[in-house]
Amino acid sequence: MMFDGLAFMDALGVAFSTMSYDGPAFGAFGATCTYAALPDFSKVIVCLSMLFGRLESVTLLSIFIPSFWKKSGW
Repeated sequence: MMFDGLAFMDALGVAFSTMSYDGPAFGAFGATCTYAALPDFSKVIVCLSMLFGRLESVTLLSIFIPSFWKKSGW
């Protein structure tokens, strides 16, 4: 996210808050702000980090692997 022009502390705060359950970020994206000011590429990265950070990897793998659905009878 620093490649998109975010300051180091802002990028670090956004990364920590999206990959964990720590709550809001700090700095320009703190508790009273939203991620709407992020560039489009950073929003994509934030969405992916939320998926990989907050969801368990087994859940993601079970969604995307077809053999899981064939064995379970769905």
